[in-house]
Amino acid sequence: MYNNVKIGHIVATDRNHAIGACNTLPWHIPDDLIHFKNITSEGILIMGRKTFLSIGRALPNRTTYVVTSDATKYNLDGIANLGQVILVDSIEKALEAATKKAKNKNIEQVWVVGGQTIYTATMPYVDIIEMTHVNTIVDNADAFYPQVPESFNLEKSSQMYTDKVSYINYLFSTYIKVD
Repeated sequence: MYNNVKIGHIVATDRNHAIGACNTLPWHIPDDLIHFKNITSEGILIMGRKTFLSIGRALPNRTTYVVTSDATKYNLDGIANLGQVILVDSIEKALEAATKKAKNKNIEQVWVVGGQTIYTATMPYVDIIEMTHVNTIVDNADAFYPQVPESFNLEKSSQMYTDKVSYINYLFSTYIKVD
């Protein structure tokens, strides 16, 4: 919770908590992307610069706060929906601005969507974690999600699904912070 607005993480991890390799998502699971879209659409997101650049575009129907130490250093020309993207130079400024906007729009929750540094720094404020557990190990992983703190309980988990193209197994889980 930050400024009385819930903060959530939405993330997909492998069995070793890997979330990325060489600034890319290490798997392509369409149902996970649909899950992400369903949860975050019409919402407010916070992400780091590398995550934003790896996506390569502004996500439609979302306001996105991108944390970068030097906003003037990056050329965002040619990225669609840039009006929905706000560059900020600290996680604190992102949390402050995003939660203020959420209150103004009567949105109950802000979603943090990566990467590793942003997830780690915002963990103290998180109330909910929407995690896709991808049943694989990424050998060249270089970005990892922190361990889910003991202050979180597993609220629900889906059945195990299998991607029709990659044959990777995955499931969706929701963790809730307990007071």
